Amino acid sequence: MQIPSTMRAGHVGAILALAMVLSLGACGGGEEAPPSPPPAAQPATPASAPVATDETGGESMVVQPSVVDTLSVDELLERADQAVKESQLFVPAGESAFEMYLRVLEQEPMQVRAKNALMDLFPYAVLYVEQRTSAGDLAESERVLGMMEEADENAPAVPRLQRGVAQLRDRVAAEAQRAADRAAAQAEAQAQAAAQAQAQAQAAQAAAASAPAAPAPVSEAPAPTPAPAAAPVVAAPPPAPTPVAPAPPPTTPSQVQSATPPSVVSQVQPRYPPVALRRRVEGSVEVAFTIMPDGSVSNVRVVSARPANTFDREVINAMERWRFTPPGRQVESRRVFDFKLP
Repeated sequence: MQIPSTMRAGHVGAILALAMVLSLGACGGGEEAPPSPPPAAQPATPASAPVATDETGGESMVVQPSVVDTLSVDELLERADQAVKESQLFVPAGESAFEMYLRVLEQEPMQVRAKNALMDLFPYAVLYVEQRTSAGDLAESERVLGMMEEADENAPAVPRLQRGVAQLRDRVAAEAQRAADRAAAQAEAQAQAAAQAQAQAQAAQAAAASAPAAPAPVSEAPAPTPAPAAAPVVAAPPPAPTPVAPAPPPTTPSQVQSATPPSVVSQVQPRYPPVALRRRVEGSVEVAFTIMPDGSVSNVRVVSARPANTFDREVINAMERWRFTPPGRQVESRRVFDFKLP
């Protein structure tokens, strides 16, 4: 989907201009930036959702349609205009002006008002992604850049933003790998210290068991009265030394890491597909994926889907944006998403 190339000063443009003058600070211009860019708004924390489970079992993620998913075109346009007035251009996630205009085009691809509104918002989206990238906010940069690509993937600024986000992704991955290496080295040092202490304790125990007992001191006494010679006493053999158990092998960093599975750092809940929502269709999707050493997700594939080809794409798109604590190695995992209507 592409936005028309001509600007027009319409209803949304007037609302946007007023909102920008009242609430947005000045910033250095870019190749597409207007004089008054939006502030570097901190991304809103999405509402907590049930955590999907690993293949070991547990509760799966239940996906339900949001309020926005159930709105008509007119309702979406009204709420999007209100979000512009409140300077909620890109946040909160799922209910920002940019996203709601995109939802309008999903229902009516030729809706002129939504297309023009997205065209008006596009320069501010460029600045917003640049700000979040400079701040090191990879998840938010990827989220808004993905919306821009959906709106107009051929926009001149998109390739530059993609390069910036890719560089940030590499930087985050390198930092995560360094952190994983430090954790592995610390775990290895602790394991070696524990093994050395255990070996020293066992050696001391063995030495104490094999040492002869010290003779008791003899005090001066008068010569004893001679007594008949007694039968010679045979000395008892010394006690056998206590066997020393072999020291267990030291714990390796990989063993320490495998004991703690990666935990979710950030998760994106799949959208309820509009077609399935209109047809009142429920279902589930199980996906397998690879958690990379830096905590990112790769190789997402559908294991099972009911019904087929209905919820798959939304699950894959969301799962690719999940982030886990860096495991320092590749970890295979699975998640189940249940799509339920309220």
